[in-house]
Amino acid sequence: MDNSIYNIAVEKMEIGEISHYQSDLYLKVTQVSEKIIAEYEFKQSVRMFFSEVDKCYWFDIPFAFDPFWNKK
Repeated sequence: MDNSIYNIAVEKMEIGEISHYQSDLYLKVTQVSEKIIAEYEFKQSVRMFFSEVDKCYWFDIPFAFDPFWNKK
């Protein structure tokens, strides 16, 4: 397993705290995800948004959902 942010999140976070839209990875804002983002090489590209679906904040990490790229 490589050290992509997706694989790190899958290893350290709960399944319900990880989502995606196409190639963008979404991580629910938690203490764990904040630490993952703080150590992420491309953290300047990460944005936070508020989900009207679950009324929680999430990180949007562009192009980081590995399964999208693995299908290509």
